[in-house]
Amino acid sequence: MPTEAEWKKTARGIDGRKYAWGDQWDPVLTNSRESGNAKLLPVGSIPEGASPYGLLDMMGNAAEWLADYFDFDYYKVAPNHNPQGPGIIMDHTIRGGSYWSPAYLVTTYMRDSSHSVHPYPRVGFRCAKSAN
Repeated sequence: MPTEAEWKKTARGIDGRKYAWGDQWDPVLTNSRESGNAKLLPVGSIPEGASPYGLLDMMGNAAEWLADYFDFDYYKVAPNHNPQGPGIIMDHTIRGGSYWSPAYLVTTYMRDSSHSVHPYPRVGFRCAKSAN
């Protein structure tokens, strides 16, 4: 799974966009509550919502469980370059929102806890491999 820093970079690009596709909300470019689907769609169903690096489904569909553990206050003490997340805490960070998330949760900056002790069918994960 990607770290939170890797996920954020691939979703926001170098221009720090609010959504993977840009800065203007458009429910047609993601599978969120406003899209009206109310279910998971097959991966890659909305290619127009791709991130600047071409990654699909960064916003909506399934919220993404990340490698980093979740600490609400972590960014107050995190290093500025490629933070690796806090020490072991039960919950992992999730990003991107799901098909059930309202628009304000389907952004590149919203983050939440995985609530690891309770599985959620609206949360998935993305496989990632570090580049050499």
